[in-house]
Amino acid sequence: MFELRLSQLAGMNQHYRRYSFTEYLDSMAACEIQNLELWCGAPHFLLDDQKYSLPGWYKREAQARGLKFVSVCAPSMQWQYSIGIDGRERIERSLHYYENGVRTAEELGCRILSVNAGWGYRDRADDETIRRAADMICRLASFAAGKGVTLALESLQPSESNIVRNLEEFKKFYELLPKDSVKILLDTVAAGVAGENVGDWFDTFGDQIVHCHFVDGVPSGHRAFGDGEYPLKKMLHSFIENQYTGYFVMELGGIYADDPFCADRSNMAILRNYFH
Repeated sequence: MFELRLSQLAGMNQHYRRYSFTEYLDSMAACEIQNLELWCGAPHFLLDDQKYSLPGWYKREAQARGLKFVSVCAPSMQWQYSIGIDGRERIERSLHYYENGVRTAEELGCRILSVNAGWGYRDRADDETIRRAADMICRLASFAAGKGVTLALESLQPSESNIVRNLEEFKKFYELLPKDSVKILLDTVAAGVAGENVGDWFDTFGDQIVHCHFVDGVPSGHRAFGDGEYPLKKMLHSFIENQYTGYFVMELGGIYADDPFCADRSNMAILRNYFH
């Protein structure tokens, strides 16, 4: 019988942003979380269109605790960088930003960079915005493939995007992209807010789903399991049915910024009942 493994769980650092990066690493080790997705946001990691923090230090600190990075998130909610942005200079600067995210992933030994389609202006979320977003992802995917990195594309909530917010919009957008170098990241909160479930996404995309941001919600909120309303057993049954072997990144939100360790500890206490 196919089983989900504890070694598939990964922790993210964004809810530790009020703490040092070493505190985040120590907390992951204390929770027996072996894998990490690096959220490249302040104050932990500098990433812009010109430069980025030296990944070697981060990799050494993780390895000293028996941890490893498996994926990188270059936050698109940095408003100066957006996939789908207009204007030649802004487009090129945004592309360079995400290329530095790819370089970070390569230097950390990660094979996944999580991305999304970005957004358009609220008064101009038109077909041209979608075309620009697809064009940038195609350019980035070509660059990433040369570095041994795959792009994992996720949908967003309506509060975050106005172009790719649900399964139907995602299907149309994904048709514009190269399937060999752009795979799918299933975000359980984005799906939940859209009224969708894990099974809907697997029914549509099957083994194209290679990565997951795995959290509870009400339906939004990026919460630890037990703090939201999602049917955990049903969700995991869909992953088991589809023999999912990718990572489950526990992308806990800013509501836990004051005590992130407690959130990770309680989250893991629940998930250990289902992962072996």
